[in-house]
Amino acid sequence: MGDFVDPFADAPTWEQLSQRRASQVLPGMAGVVIEPAIEPIEEQPFSDAYGESGAVVEDLDKTIFVRRASPDLWCLVPDGGIPIMLEGDAFVIGRNPLSDQALNHVRIADPGRTVSRTHAFLRRVESSWYITDLDSTNGIVVSASNGTQLLLPSQTEILVNDTFVLGSLCMTLRPFHDVPDHS
Repeated sequence: MGDFVDPFADAPTWEQLSQRRASQVLPGMAGVVIEPAIEPIEEQPFSDAYGESGAVVEDLDKTIFVRRASPDLWCLVPDGGIPIMLEGDAFVIGRNPLSDQALNHVRIADPGRTVSRTHAFLRRVESSWYITDLDSTNGIVVSASNGTQLLLPSQTEILVNDTFVLGSLCMTLRPFHDVPDHS
């Protein structure tokens, strides 16, 4: 076998490209300097990124979630839990919800098992949310406009202000842009 030949060995560096004048590429553009489209990335030695053993450093294994503002995105926030992004307008909620596959499912972690497997149906109409109890064991409690707590009768739909209780878990609906980061 022959020696390895690097086909890019003679390619210009970012520094060399940035020093080229536009007139060298486009006639009539004298005096304009071409800047690189992106900043070059400084390469790190393998051992810096992966540790001396080559094992992945834990910080590199974590993906950072990029928040994008959208008026249509909402989150369901369990009390003391991690927000659940609601992508869509209709959801079946429960510990392990069963329903038509065309509907979105939202699984609620409930170690105390007070939330039924298929507990509620939550739907959005414009910026308002409505909830229906799907014959759950422990029901849904909502707050009336005067602050009174109401146990929602089974198969009854009601407008949700922003907070409701499934079993013993308090849940809050929030626009996505109002939910604090949970990194």
